[in-house]
Amino acid sequence: MSGGELDPLLAVIAAGARDVLLREPDLSPSAVEVWLSALLQAGARVRLHTKTAGALALARRRGLGIHLASDAEAATQGLRFSQSCHSVAQARGAFERGAEFVFLSPAFQPHSKPEDERETWGVERLAKAQKELGPVLALGGITPDRARALRAAGVHGVAVLGGVWRAPDPLARVQALLEAAGPNR
Repeated sequence: MSGGELDPLLAVIAAGARDVLLREPDLSPSAVEVWLSALLQAGARVRLHTKTAGALALARRRGLGIHLASDAEAATQGLRFSQSCHSVAQARGAFERGAEFVFLSPAFQPHSKPEDERETWGVERLAKAQKELGPVLALGGITPDRARALRAAGVHGVAVLGGVWRAPDPLARVQALLEAAGPNR
């Protein structure tokens, strides 16, 4: 990937998005450093996905949180971490190991994975999981209306990928999602 692909992400941050999960497995460690520096300078709160080259060492060096894939149990000693999860049991395990929050997916049919046939969580199940587990971010198929419904149901937050990058106007979508997410996004 070239550094030019960083520009759309910086534009999204300029539009008001602040939390970024950097998951770029194809970037070299030096390119990850460049991206990270640019994101931090732009005011982003960055968490590194363990599939990103050198994520654990970089997180330790820069004092950043990391994010684990659903099947990962990386050595997170001393690091703040979150994890992708697909079941209550998996999420419970992540919280027992000290996760700050979890992504539960697919919340709805994902925009980035139209062929995904897994059962979706929906608003009611996500709200129940939130009450039972702790901070839950819904991932998959998030639209502004769904973000509003999840917030009204008490879900901690949302994470968006395809809902932004596959939208006709990603910046307008980010602004609509931020408005739907409310003041404590």
